[in-house]
Amino acid sequence: MLNQMILVGKVTKDLEIRETTNGRSFAIATLEVEKENPETGASKSELNVSLWGVTAENTAKYAGEGSIISIRGRAANRLLDFPGEQTLRTIGIVGEQVSFIQTKAPGAIRTNTHAKESENNLPFSLNQAILIGRTTRDMELKKTKDGRSYGIVTLAVTRKFKNLETNAYDSDFIDVSLWGANAKAFAKNAGGGSAVTIRGHIVNRILDFPGETTINSIGIVGDKVSFLSIKPPQIQQQISDHEVESKDEYIPLIEENLEQYPDVTNKKNQNNKEVSLGD
Repeated sequence: MLNQMILVGKVTKDLEIRETTNGRSFAIATLEVEKENPETGASKSELNVSLWGVTAENTAKYAGEGSIISIRGRAANRLLDFPGEQTLRTIGIVGEQVSFIQTKAPGAIRTNTHAKESENNLPFSLNQAILIGRTTRDMELKKTKDGRSYGIVTLAVTRKFKNLETNAYDSDFIDVSLWGANAKAFAKNAGGGSAVTIRGHIVNRILDFPGETTINSIGIVGDKVSFLSIKPPQIQQQISDHEVESKDEYIPLIEENLEQYPDVTNKKNQNNKEVSLGD
């Protein structure tokens, strides 16, 4: 099993050290990452990564706004609670190792008003997700309103450390969207219980809650799929009548759950339009 996220980008704001109720220190690092888009050229997106303990404290101390850093980490499940005792499962990134490429002291941008104007281009950027796991079910092939085929595959990925309470290895359930030829090949060949490798990239997901509350989450788009050990699908795949209006490459991770919660909508970010490598 493998669950690895690699990001290289620019820190968009100084980190703030916080503490959990049990005294653990953490911080949220927001990275600006560029991705080359074949249709529109380079596009930028901001991705949040949670850092913990000494890693969080060192990053907050040395890497202020405008710093270029590399973060290696993993995708982990997040549970979002809604009114009415409803819960939606999504994912976030937990950073495990931070490397400093170009650092600026916290507060340096605020004290040098010309610094930000001279940094229009991001000199280093990397956005890569690598997952090896087993599929939890057959993938249903669907289509967008303009006829593009896609599907959502859920991978069960075992964590590399034990749960201190149960002394067992927990698993994260990571949803990945596949497009075009990738989606069709996956739906045709890999049923539930198949072992696969997916390489892809991370995209923004903005969720609007009732009461003008917005949650910044992420999604993973698969660019390349390798089949390690496959089990045939149990159902014959047909493109369903489900349609979505957006041409974005990312579809809500838990579509069936979102349809059960009418108070929750998926807010599309048109500035971060992606293009499927499978098309």
